Amino acid sequence: MDGRISRHLRKEKTKKWHIDFLLADEDVRVVSVLIIPTEERMECEVNKYLCKLVNAKVVVPDFGSSDCREGCGSHLLYVEGDRRIFERIVGLLREKMGEVIFLRSV
Repeated sequence: MDGRISRHLRKEKTKKWHIDFLLADEDVRVVSVLIIPTEERMECEVNKYLCKLVNAKVVVPDFGSSDCREGCGSHLLYVEGDRRIFERIVGLLREKMGEVIFLRSV
C-alpha cells in the first residue's frame, strides 16, 4: 500500500488514474493519507457514510468511481471546514470501521 500511495504523491509520473490528474494540478495538495484495513471492499460504504454525516459534497461526478456499483456519483468528496472536521471524520471512521491508520501526513 505504501508503494502505491508514494507513487500517487510523486509529481513526476505517468498519469494513469483519476487521482494522478487531480494531483498534477498546482493548486491541489495532499494533507494526510488514511488507511482503513479491511478484508471487504468498503469504499462505497465509507463514501456514503461521509456524505451523510459530514455533509460531504460531490464536486467531480464519476471521479474515481468507475467500478462503483452503488451509485455513489463520485468517490471524490469535498468537505468544508478546518482541521476539526478532519479530526471528526477520523473519529467517525474509527467508530464505524475500527482501526484507522495514518499512513503519513504530508
